[in-house]
Parts: sequence; C-alpha cells; structure tokens
Amino acid sequence: MEHATSPALSAEAVDLAVRLVRTPDGRLEGTLHRTDQAEEIAFSGTLDLLKALETALTA
Repeated sequence: MEHATSPALSAEAVDLAVRLVRTPDGRLEGTLHRTDQAEEIAFSGTLDLLKALETALTA
C-alpha cells in the first residue's frame, strides 16, 4: 500500500525507540532514543513526550 505524503512530510525518516509505561495515575513516562544518536530523552507526561519527539526530530 502506498502512502501519500505532503511536501512538508517528505523529509528524511528518523528511527526512534520509545519505552513507555503508564503510571497508576494515568500518565505516560519513559524514554525516547533516536537510534543514530547515543542520547536518551526522558519524559513524564504526554506534553513532555511531544516535546521529546520534537527535540529528537530536530537534533
């Protein structure tokens, strides 16, 4: 199946590894790792996850 992409989405693909856990109070916590870099980004909560994704994709 072929996927349509907009010109804004045609940039280089990035491989990410994400470790997620849901805390008893419902938050998402974990780490995000861009596989071509050594650094992991920790996050706590959905907003932090989105910030971590943005950081990883602009690194």
